[in-house]
Amino acid sequence: GPSGHPTGSQFQIVGTVDNTVVNIRSTVAFRRTYNVQEGSSGGSEYEELESVVAGETFSITLNRGDVYSLRADSFDDDFTGTEINSNNPISVLSGHACAYVPKEFAACDTLVEQVAPTSTWGTQYIASPLQGRNVDLVRVVALE
Repeated sequence: GPSGHPTGSQFQIVGTVDNTVVNIRSTVAFRRTYNVQEGSSGGSEYEELESVVAGETFSITLNRGDVYSLRADSFDDDFTGTEINSNNPISVLSGHACAYVPKEFAACDTLVEQVAPTSTWGTQYIASPLQGRNVDLVRVVALE
């Protein structure tokens, strides 16, 4: 990835109800860590919890207002296709911290989208062109 920039693919899960159990099956392997304290030099100190293998399911528990944030370890890793299920309503936001759109242009744009529950997905969509562009890039994600 680009030097000095955060890694790319990421998602956040926001709890809306206390004691919400969230099951996550990631498409990407990563190391789970959490911020244990602010470091003496102003940075954060982290503790590694575990390594997660791609395709493995792990669970977290969120309370109302809690946010679980996960960012890929590598710029080229992509969480597209990660399955997230819970026993209560949650909000999921996904995106990329430093996207190149189109890929050949080093733009380092931040992209974030709130993900609609799959139960609301349709089969027909309209994409309108972006002003000032000769070509528009659309990424289609299907449930099956």
